[in-house]
Amino acid sequence: MENSVLVTGGAGFIGSSLVRKLLKIDYSVIVLDNFVNGDKANLQDHQNLTIIEGDITSSEDIKKCLITNPEYVVHLAAYHFIPFCDSHPAETIRVNTYGTQNLLEVISQQNNKIKKIICASTAAVYPPTEAKCREDDKSGPIDIYGISKVSGEEVVNLFNKRTEIPSINARLFNAIGPRETNPHLLPDIIEQLQKGNLDIHLGNLIPKRDYIYVDDISDGIIVLMKSKVNYGNFNIGTGNAHSPKEIIDIIGKVTNKKYNIISVPERQRSGDRPFLLSDNSKLSSLGWKCNYTITEAIEKTLAYYHIV
Repeated sequence: MENSVLVTGGAGFIGSSLVRKLLKIDYSVIVLDNFVNGDKANLQDHQNLTIIEGDITSSEDIKKCLITNPEYVVHLAAYHFIPFCDSHPAETIRVNTYGTQNLLEVISQQNNKIKKIICASTAAVYPPTEAKCREDDKSGPIDIYGISKVSGEEVVNLFNKRTEIPSINARLFNAIGPRETNPHLLPDIIEQLQKGNLDIHLGNLIPKRDYIYVDDISDGIIVLMKSKVNYGNFNIGTGNAHSPKEIIDIIGKVTNKKYNIISVPERQRSGDRPFLLSDNSKLSSLGWKCNYTITEAIEKTLAYYHIV
């Protein structure tokens, strides 16, 4: 079907943002989601939206999605909350690596006319460094999540070589915004703000991350989808990094309140990398740009939850 996109994990945080944008620019969208982390409430009713409840590890569920012959596939279904992944390594590999392999295997067997596949990878594939991460850097994950995604990238690259179906790995940095489905930093802070807390309990305060607004990630995926690029890895990040303390300082300015940060030992992750920052020049060369500053991203997110 022309102008149609299959989005796995489409009811999740990034997936639902992407689905809204695709529908707005007149694509038909098929969503595959098992609703373990995704939420049907994240998806609007739309005549061009089809929702299939199913699992990325099920060949039969994937075949149901391919009946309409989508032109594009954006693969976002994955476990990506680090504490969960660390506690469930086998399940993480099963979903993140085998799930990717299964999706691509079914696509190759169906012999449909898919123009391009965009697979979501992660900045966690990079080794710890204080430099900006470039796509040609050697991989060096430090946790099972990163390992599962490096393996997924290799599966995608091999599929691309064997089938010549254009396939791209999009390395996503730390997404923030409304409807986040895992208790990462900003959702954790928001939950405390909603209770009226001025004392904000966090874990490690020093690590800096490249926080990018979810809609900017969706725009990056769409740019890759529409581009003439047929393979490779692409970072999607802002090129700026901020610590939890800096995030709280921004929230304080936005809300005009003073917050006291308390680092709680049991919340601190051992082996947490100190710095993670993207070099986004490769994606920018295709015409993508980051539309939201960190302050604008936080302000929009707080407004969604009626905090400002």
